Amino acid sequence: MSTRATLPIAGLATALLAVLVAAGVATSPAAAHPPDPVPPTDGALSWGDNNAGQLGDGSTAERHVPGPVSLPDNAALTQLDAGVSHTLALTLDGRVLAWGGNIDGQLGDGTQLNRSTPVEVELPAAAEITDISAGRNHSLAVTSGGGVLAWG
Repeated sequence: MSTRATLPIAGLATALLAVLVAAGVATSPAAAHPPDPVPPTDGALSWGDNNAGQLGDGSTAERHVPGPVSLPDNAALTQLDAGVSHTLALTLDGRVLAWGGNIDGQLGDGTQLNRSTPVEVELPAAAEITDISAGRNHSLAVTSGGGVLAWG
């Protein structure tokens, strides 16, 4: 399983990556050697802009210091990725969680409603997810068989 967090945008993404690296959940993109295996974590911190609920704390209030994401019970995270206004998380048991902006269905919950707390992505029944990526208004997941799922 991947334990990296790739955050393609400035601001929140840079800050989120910094806290993940500091917490041992992710490795720095500048690291010249392969990352050591990192155990899953049952917590995540976020801060910054939150107009669409992308901080996952149950609000849409901007936050200037790190605070907890409202993860479901027993959600051990192995990977996080942030888009422009939404966030994805991969759990140890293969679930994909999403929160934030959802104007184009990028949260994968069958709606176009913004979510300020994580919701489970509606994946095909047999899909075993090994990697995730959040784009501007779309999301991607790689399956164990090498297939790619896309939504948004």
